[in-house]
Amino acid sequence: MDCQTLIITLPPRGRALGENALPHYLKCLSTLSPWLNDTNSAHRVIFCSSTGVYGDIEGVISESEVLNPNTTSAGAVAAAEHFLNDCYAGNDILRLAGLAGPGRHPGRFYGGRDRKIPQADAPVNLVHLDDVIAAIKIVLEQNDPDVYNVCSAAHPTKGTFYTAASKSLGLEVAGIDPGGGDGKRIDSSKLRSLG
Repeated sequence: MDCQTLIITLPPRGRALGENALPHYLKCLSTLSPWLNDTNSAHRVIFCSSTGVYGDIEGVISESEVLNPNTTSAGAVAAAEHFLNDCYAGNDILRLAGLAGPGRHPGRFYGGRDRKIPQADAPVNLVHLDDVIAAIKIVLEQNDPDVYNVCSAAHPTKGTFYTAASKSLGLEVAGIDPGGGDGKRIDSSKLRSLG
């Protein structure tokens, strides 16, 4: 209860829990209600959400886009955003693109596997763990709670990017399936304008 800043990086475990992910996720977050509703304490929440909350819409996606989650995990994360905002107005929401970094090398996403890269013409929306940590630090320096997309500014095609990433590890991809050229491209300029 003495905590002044809480950073939530809790995944919803949608693949593991299936339809139970949403109630499980909200139950975990509801334990924070007494702290969130404590009006005698000034506190702050930074919630690491996901760009998956936008669903499969096409084009350039800014923070003002309507949420349209189309997976169990994305639905749970969108519900968590609403839950936290209903409890407390002082939240920062960081909508993270796909995570890369230690233990999550993108060359292993398709490299050395028996599946083609789907929608190979679609733009890649990834962010490195180091950049997520930098984003959290930048947001901590801000005084007004807000929503930010956290994604690399570069959006090469999936086919080009994942083939090169796989080759950098000495792995081959099973091939590519074209399509997706009009896919979503996460715009993170709002966050990048802060530093």
